[in-house]
Amino acid sequence: MDSMMAAIRGPHDRGNLLGFLKLPLIFTSPHLYAGAISQFYILTSLIESGTLAGAGPMFDLVMSRMNLQPLSPGYESDLLDLLGPSWSSISLETMEIEATSSYASQLSSADDCSLCAALFVLYGALVVGGGKQTQRKARKVPMLRGCRHKLFDVDEDMMKARARFRSAFDELFEEYPEEREKLVGETRRWMDMNNRVIFGIECVRGWVKGLMLAGVGAGAAWWLVWRRGKV
Repeated sequence: MDSMMAAIRGPHDRGNLLGFLKLPLIFTSPHLYAGAISQFYILTSLIESGTLAGAGPMFDLVMSRMNLQPLSPGYESDLLDLLGPSWSSISLETMEIEATSSYASQLSSADDCSLCAALFVLYGALVVGGGKQTQRKARKVPMLRGCRHKLFDVDEDMMKARARFRSAFDELFEEYPEEREKLVGETRRWMDMNNRVIFGIECVRGWVKGLMLAGVGAGAAWWLVWRRGKV
């Protein structure tokens, strides 16, 4: 799994920066937050739908070894809290952005090996960053107090869940050594797709959006320079 982690380190840092800059704005509105998590609900529910033609023994091995409860019901619960009984039609028909549509289309045509890399990116975010502690922090956000943040409720024992996650991908590399190079490359590609979704998520309304995008760009440039020790 370490080689997959190394493959996403740069893109993951950039994604974290985008999230850091956008989250305070997204957290100001239940609608904006719902729009953000809708993107990853669409992708996660597709992964869990059982309809992906490319899913095969590699995909089945990882899903079996991770042994996680489905993650999409957590998203559904939060979207119900945020948008009400019509959440499905609202989130699926009006909130899906172009980057998410492209991501979903590529998932639908991905092969077995590539889908495992997508699993690593999509599930890794919640397995590593989710859990009761994250859930408690999210419930303290004033504008989102009506949301129970069930999407973070990944497993009763997050330490064991993270260990299973690592073990699943370590075993994948052991069972399919000939796919190592492709797994690493596809992990990087899916992480880049992930970042396109994050960048495309609406975080403000109206004329403020242009100003904020300019600010995000300037902030990103400064942060990358700072990380490299040039300031």
